Amino acid sequence: MQLGCGDQAATFPWADNLLTGKPIGACPLKQLQTAPPELRAEVLRWKNVHYPLYIKGHLLVDGGIAAQPARWIEAMLYLEDLAKQQDHKLAEITRAQEE
Repeated sequence: MQLGCGDQAATFPWADNLLTGKPIGACPLKQLQTAPPELRAEVLRWKNVHYPLYIKGHLLVDGGIAAQPARWIEAMLYLEDLAKQQDHKLAEITRAQEE
């Protein structure tokens, strides 16, 4: 079974979230593409700009962690957790293939 984006051809060969095992209700890429422009820009900025800098120890504003906007910290912690889940799943898949 393949999950497509609306009436377009399938974009990837799975219908379940590889991390959670739960069904994916809609194509994640299509959801990002059809999101309001401000939300899409914010998500991409957090993922591609802020998170890599956060991992290197940079904060959004001067001061310590307590001085950071709560929404920003929540987003960084979410992305960090997601990256850890992905790393764990990749190790699990790789280990299974080696056996």
